[in-house]
Amino acid sequence: MAQSSQILSIQKGLALLSLVLFFGACQESPQPEVEAEPEIQASAFDLKTDMVDFKNQMTELDTLNISFNHSMCMYNAYERLQITKASDSICIKSMFKDTTLGNDADWEKIYEKNVHASDTVWKFSEFVDRNKMREIPSENSRPVLIISAKKDTLRFYAEGLGEVSRFVIDYSTTMRALYPENTNNIYGVDIVEE
Repeated sequence: MAQSSQILSIQKGLALLSLVLFFGACQESPQPEVEAEPEIQASAFDLKTDMVDFKNQMTELDTLNISFNHSMCMYNAYERLQITKASDSICIKSMFKDTTLGNDADWEKIYEKNVHASDTVWKFSEFVDRNKMREIPSENSRPVLIISAKKDTLRFYAEGLGEVSRFVIDYSTTMRALYPENTNNIYGVDIVEE
């Protein structure tokens, strides 16, 4: 009997302990403090109005994607530029694809350059502004330059070999100021007169 009352006492103790643990577990435990989620910033960059001063108007949130069609006559080549901003400079990455001998060519990284936002050597904004009249296509024109940021796109057109040549020369001259090494001669060759 003593043993039975001892077992009964242990069972009561376990039941009491179970109740304490049960109710203790049901109590609302203090929640850890949750850090406020940072506000998602949106860029105010507007491609149509800010392109003329993009080096200063861009933020770290912006990316400009530029496609240029170098093709003329029997030559078929394309360039892609990706421009991003980091602090007080912009990074320009160039990819190039020559499909003159076939469409199976791969995109090749040509260069990556960092330019200070206050740079005055690479005048791409002036090039874009100088060619504003090319944004209106004519019946037989083709897009040569496409600039996009977010959901905005600017297209620049040229028609005929003469006009395309002038546009490509203007672009190449502008880009050689950024990339004077001109490996692979993607921005034309120097004419040497003897």
